[in-house]
Amino acid sequence: MNRETSDSSVGQQLLELARVVGQVPGVKVTGKTGRQGSFEVSVNDKLVYSKLKTGSFPKPEEVVELVKKNMAQGGKAGKTT
Repeated sequence: MNRETSDSSVGQQLLELARVVGQVPGVKVTGKTGRQGSFEVSVNDKLVYSKLKTGSFPKPEEVVELVKKNMAQGGKAGKTT
């Protein structure tokens, strides 16, 4: 797989993830470019998912559950990056 194909695939996954997670009330989804091969999700600056640790891209439903879990533990949904 070449870099262009890889970037396009990751971009599509990111857009789908942002669409699904953005449906959680009170959540603002932002994105930024990190190091190659990484994909991390933070809620209010707290790391909740790391592709570097798991070796795989998260499923949108997985991230929604992580955001909801953060909210259930007394946190606010706030900003998800």
